Amino acid sequence: MASKVLVLDPSAAARPVSHRCGTGSGHGNLCHLWRQYLVRITDTVREGNRREEAMDPATLAVVGTLSGVVITAVAALLGNLLAARHQRATTERQLLHAVSERLRTERRTTFVDYLSAYSDLREKINANAGSRPAETAAALPHTAQAASGRRRASRVDEYAAEEAARFSRAYHTLRITGNNAVGEAAHRCTSDLWVLADLAAIGDPREFEEGWQTAQRSRRDLREAMRAELGVTEPQLRLPGAG
Repeated sequence: MASKVLVLDPSAAARPVSHRCGTGSGHGNLCHLWRQYLVRITDTVREGNRREEAMDPATLAVVGTLSGVVITAVAALLGNLLAARHQRATTERQLLHAVSERLRTERRTTFVDYLSAYSDLREKINANAGSRPAETAAALPHTAQAASGRRRASRVDEYAAEEAARFSRAYHTLRITGNNAVGEAAHRCTSDLWVLADLAAIGDPREFEEGWQTAQRSRRDLREAMRAELGVTEPQLRLPGAG
């Protein structure tokens, strides 16, 4: 229940009361006491007003407690949201890294398979180069027409059918998995190897040596393209005589 507050005019105690008091000493004392009474009443009323305007300490305590609970709950919610967002971002990065590493491993395996098949077939071609008599250029397609990247009908199946088939499979796999730079380099490298097989069948040592050097250059270019796609930046250690 709201308490009733008595509000008095503070100026009442200061107004002269001569119109109510006589001129005798008894009347003067009575007026002095009346003024003191009015001053006390006025001070009491002012103090009551101030207390009514001030908030109850119990109410302040409740409001403070509720405010603290709300602030704590909001801070916890924001912290959980930030933690969940960070965890989601970390998971996405880990997933992308895992996919990238898997693709990189598959490409590296494809590159190694191609280079291995290339080396095996090249050794067979080199071994066969000196075992045949020289033939005329008309006996085989002209070497300028051999830069197609496709398998050539150059009698290589007579002495390296398995190696040639493996090399063709590795080449097509490489064209599927490698980027454009690797694909173009592999195309040139493969074409030069089939040209080398044609030259081995012709039996001209000078032309075969030139074809061998050309094949080595295109193989080195292909390795550089492979290294670039795999992100290998360290200098390549090249053994003497390695093609």
